[in-house]
Amino acid sequence: MATSKRAWGQVRLANKYGTDLPADTFYDDQGNVTLDPKAAHSVMPAGEYKGFALALMVEVLCGSLVGMDNMMLDTKNAGSSFGTKLADRGGFILVIDPGQTSDDAPPLSTPTRI
Repeated sequence: MATSKRAWGQVRLANKYGTDLPADTFYDDQGNVTLDPKAAHSVMPAGEYKGFALALMVEVLCGSLVGMDNMMLDTKNAGSSFGTKLADRGGFILVIDPGQTSDDAPPLSTPTRI
């Protein structure tokens, strides 16, 4: 799920097929809206400021927290080098036990790593 109006893959496809990007979706490095996939630097968040907060949370949990590079380090190649090696990929799994939310729940045990 992309936390933006479009996934970054749209930029890669536009570069590959030589087409313009959708209107009002991508920014250049100066913060101006762009249709040029080679100039695209960032994507507008879905849901405006709330979407930005959700995207930031996902980026921190699934990137920085687990030691993965930020996906925007290589914007010249429109993300083509992002995660090309398995060792460069990361992930975060949040597991919530609904049973722990009641007053009758037993105390939490020692956390374990998966």
